[in-house]
Amino acid sequence: PSVYKSSLNFDGNTDAIDCGTGSRFNIDQITISAWVMLDSGLTDYQMIGGVRNTNNGIIPYMLNHHNNGKFRFVINQSSDNAYKVIYANDNTVLNTWYHVMGVADGSSVKLYINGDLQTDQTTYDGTITSPTQNFNIGRQPSAAIYHWDGLISNVAVFNTGLSQSQATTLYNNGTPEASISHSPLSWW
Repeated sequence: PSVYKSSLNFDGNTDAIDCGTGSRFNIDQITISAWVMLDSGLTDYQMIGGVRNTNNGIIPYMLNHHNNGKFRFVINQSSDNAYKVIYANDNTVLNTWYHVMGVADGSSVKLYINGDLQTDQTTYDGTITSPTQNFNIGRQPSAAIYHWDGLISNVAVFNTGLSQSQATTLYNNGTPEASISHSPLSWW
């Protein structure tokens, strides 16, 4: 049972949410924020949220759990088709709630776990490949793979790169906000 009244339970096989597409997800700065808990699969790829292109398989941006046992945030720099990948400092623990937030702010790519900025960071030139598929929660879009096995709550997408203080606000001392701060583009 979740302590978060609005969390959704994903089965790791077929459950996912198709959040739609449109120009709102064609952005060069992005923050994806979510509360998540894994039930199993610490060595599996599992998608929290992101977009994909069907014509070439490029993933413009995604927040997920990598098969190395850590959360990660990925963007694809459109100017040269280069992936920028950031990993969490520590391995994920099953049945533990995390606030995970990936940020591309126009120059830097960062990852926050429970409000803490992770060591792994990189730069990008401020361009992100435009998505051709819908934003999905709980699976990789269009390919229908990498399903999440566990709970997800309060997924928010912002069309700006949020700051350290904004990450702290969203983490909210370990309790998801009932009314999300910082004007997200979309919030589920």
